[in-house]
Amino acid sequence: MKSPLARKILENSVLNLIAGISQRLGQTIIFIFLARLLTQDDTGAFKLANTYTSILLTFSLWGLDQLLIREVAKDKTSLNQYLLGFVGIRSIIAVALWLFLASAMPLLPYSEQSKHIILLFTLTIIPGSLNNLYQAAWIALEKIKK
Repeated sequence: MKSPLARKILENSVLNLIAGISQRLGQTIIFIFLARLLTQDDTGAFKLANTYTSILLTFSLWGLDQLLIREVAKDKTSLNQYLLGFVGIRSIIAVALWLFLASAMPLLPYSEQSKHIILLFTLTIIPGSLNNLYQAAWIALEKIKK
């Protein structure tokens, strides 16, 4: 029979593992597409795309991590309800931000190749923002099991 501590470690480790894998899988798919397009001359575009990704990711987080941690730490049984709702909200925000960038991209003074790299790279905000949410759930579970 497992001890409560061992069960806590196992549950939280599995949640953390799933979160990490989902983020890495999403990023890997995007990076594979980028690797096909990227040349030595496109290094600047890659860095620019990374900057856009960081900015969009910051906006896509929308402060939901702290809210999830606070609410789930109060009541563990609410995890699924909050996680499901926040995954939906986070996904909508991330997709909306990416669509906004995609619609603004023709107005920006970059080469077509750079624009494609930026748009592909910034797609990583979707799995990245979801990963942050899973990490918040993991932290919330840790806080309530002390």
